[in-house]
Amino acid sequence: RVTTADGREVDFRASTLRTLHGEKMVLRILDQNRGVPPLEELGFSATALNDLRQFLRFQHGMILVVGPTGSGKTTTVAKLATHPRVFGNRRVGLLCLDTFRIGGIDQLKTYAEIARLPFEVAYSPEDLARARGKFADCDVILVDTPGRSPRQRNDRESAGGLLEALAPQEVHLVIPAGTAPRLARMMVREARTPRVTHLLVTKCDEAPDENGVFDLGIDQALPIRWTTDGQDVPFDLASADEAMQAIRVSRQSDHGGYREAVA
Repeated sequence: RVTTADGREVDFRASTLRTLHGEKMVLRILDQNRGVPPLEELGFSATALNDLRQFLRFQHGMILVVGPTGSGKTTTVAKLATHPRVFGNRRVGLLCLDTFRIGGIDQLKTYAEIARLPFEVAYSPEDLARARGKFADCDVILVDTPGRSPRQRNDRESAGGLLEALAPQEVHLVIPAGTAPRLARMMVREARTPRVTHLLVTKCDEAPDENGVFDLGIDQALPIRWTTDGQDVPFDLASADEAMQAIRVSRQSDHGGYREAVA
C-alpha cells in the first residue's frame, strides 16, 4: 500500500502464473477511497460485458467430452455429472449430441433421470439455442458428443460445425489408457474442431502400467484433470494428479526438466 501526494491510499497487488507460452503477470491497482468499480465502468462493450456476465455465471461453463467410438465418453460424462467431488454443489446439465449411435441418447438420459439432472438432445444449431435456454439455471453443462474414427474426416467435419457452435470453455479428448502411442498422437492431431484443451484418460484398469497417454499430455502441453478405471458410476473416477506427479518425478530424474500445462 502506498500513499499518494494528495493523501490517497492505493493498494498494489501483483500475481504471476506460469502458462504454456511463458509467464503471465497481473497487476491490480485499487484506490481505497473509491472502492471496486462496477463492471459497467471498466470500458467493456455491451457485447463483451454480456459475454463476461455469462462466463461468470457458468463458473465451469460448457465442457465438451470428445473422442473415438468406444472410448467411454458417455459413461465418463455420467461420472463427472454425478460424482460429489467434481462440481460440488453446482448445478449440472447434460446435453447429448450422440444421435448417431443406437442407444446413445437413452443411455445418458437414464443417468440424467436417476440423478435428476436437466437433459437435452440437439440435432441442429436451432436445437442448441433451445437447449441453452433450458439450461439457464445450470452452472455447468456437460456435452456428450458422437464418437468418430480419426480417419473418418467427412464425419468429423459434419459434426464439427455443431460442436464449434457451442463455443465451449473446455474440450476434453477421451483416450483409453491402453491406446497405442501412434494412434493417440493421431487422435490429438485430428481433433481440431473445436480445439482440444485437455486429455481425459479412461480404462486405466485395463492397462494399469501404461503411461503413454499421460506422457502425451505433457509432450503436447495438454492438462489431464481426470482418469477413469471402471464402469461404476460415479465412483470409478479419480483425479489425474497422482499419475501426473509420478511422471513428473520420473521425467525430472531422467531428463532434468520437462514442460507441462496448467489445468
